[in-house]
Amino acid sequence: MRLLVTVIAITLALGCKKEPAAVTTAPQLPVFELRLVLDSPSVDSEQVALVHRDAVGHVRELLNLQTPPVLNGAMVKEAWPWKRGSVMGMDIMLTDKGREQLAELTRRNVGKQVAIIICGQVREIKKIQSEYDFGTFAVISNWTEEEAIALAKKIRESAVKR
Repeated sequence: MRLLVTVIAITLALGCKKEPAAVTTAPQLPVFELRLVLDSPSVDSEQVALVHRDAVGHVRELLNLQTPPVLNGAMVKEAWPWKRGSVMGMDIMLTDKGREQLAELTRRNVGKQVAIIICGQVREIKKIQSEYDFGTFAVISNWTEEEAIALAKKIRESAVKR
């Protein structure tokens, strides 16, 4: 558990980079991904730990995330942070291709869940209620204002590089 928290802290401090191996160059973590959460492990999934806080402390849950991701940073047009009261969030605007893929995903998977991953960390799990064919959605997390601004900037910068 301490190792996972340390890895997450290092990941955020290094700006989406994995901790370097002994002699090799550290690969970049994807800045943004959206993946379908599967009910059980399969050949096209990987297990990822979701660590979140509850009233008593930290809770760790293993998720089976489909690979490859349904959406990635190349399908993001823009991202910007916002604050409403004490809640920090981020709006993410998709490209036309991203909007179409999100609509297809939600149309086929009503009742299932998707994981929103930013800098290699699961930030939010959302249950698909119906087809969603809008080009913008919100991510709510326990970021500080500074973290939300920095993450939105990383997402914008990765979108510009495509």
